[in-house]
Amino acid sequence: MGKELTEVDLELIDKIRKLSDVELGYLKGWVYAKLDSGQEQIRLTEKEVS
Repeated sequence: MGKELTEVDLELIDKIRKLSDVELGYLKGWVYAKLDSGQEQIRLTEKEVS
């Protein structure tokens, strides 16, 4: 990724791991809705990944 994880990032990841499946479903839905509004950003990340 190129950037170090901060304490806040690690805390967030830890909280996400503890979420139930239902909560994860809501979170994914919200994230995908956000991503849909930024299609260009998705294309950029896909290029970086490949």
